[in-house]
Amino acid sequence: MFGYVRINKPELKFKDYEAYRAVYCSLCRVLGKRYSVFSRAFLNYDLTFLALFKLSVSDSELSFKKGRCPFNPFKKCNFTNVESKELSDAADATVIMSYYKVKDNLTDKGFKNKVAALLMLPFSYAAFKKAKRLNPEVFSIIENAIDSQTENEKDAADNKDCSLIDKAAHSSATAISSLISANTHDEAQKIAVARFGYNIGRFVYLIDALDDLEDDMKRNNFNPYCSIKDVSIEEIRQKAKGDLVLTANQAVNTYNSIEKKRFTAVLDNIIYEGLYSEISRVFDRRKANEPKSL
Repeated sequence: MFGYVRINKPELKFKDYEAYRAVYCSLCRVLGKRYSVFSRAFLNYDLTFLALFKLSVSDSELSFKKGRCPFNPFKKCNFTNVESKELSDAADATVIMSYYKVKDNLTDKGFKNKVAALLMLPFSYAAFKKAKRLNPEVFSIIENAIDSQTENEKDAADNKDCSLIDKAAHSSATAISSLISANTHDEAQKIAVARFGYNIGRFVYLIDALDDLEDDMKRNNFNPYCSIKDVSIEEIRQKAKGDLVLTANQAVNTYNSIEKKRFTAVLDNIIYEGLYSEISRVFDRRKANEPKSL
């Protein structure tokens, strides 16, 4: 469920791309410092966005310096040398979510992904245990969302009702809403940020469901869109696309009411262009290989 909230790089100015990379590289360094070099493998665009957005609405001190990349010593990158709760929270959320994703892959995915998950499990579990101890607040948000999502998905599967797509997406949306609005002190701003986060979380859940639709059908895995019966795959895909466009539009509307203090150009690129380009990328990539019907 990672990697869908990203920049639309061709439309981003170089200086703004460098700012985005600086946050990305900073989060990578925090993961390595806070956990281990192996935890850097869990770095993803969605949690980079979480850090970027939280930094954009906070008053935290932030400065960047250039240093060598730990993975490529011949390459230099910008990163912050200032302790930041926004980055540490994002790092903790990254390893906690990644652990649950690894566990999910052990049961839901094909043979190759199961083998990869088995190899990653010891490293992800070690980081998970430490994150649970270091940040019980973030752990509690994610754990409650996982428990609730499991129950909601079971209800959706048992009832075979497409109206339960919203219920299946609710837990992930609520988790991102809570994570993204934490430590926002202005009440009006907090309400807007929480609503924005809810739509981003819903977007990630639904686009992941669309991306996995064909594979989930083949393996008989849960997918909220598989609960829609007696319609063609194309109709299901079009519904998913419509749901995603509506959710992106709602995210845009709420985003416009939020006061940003930095990284505005990067965030504008992600919200106004990146979300919609991801919808097209996932929809078009899967369309060519879709089966004719359920």
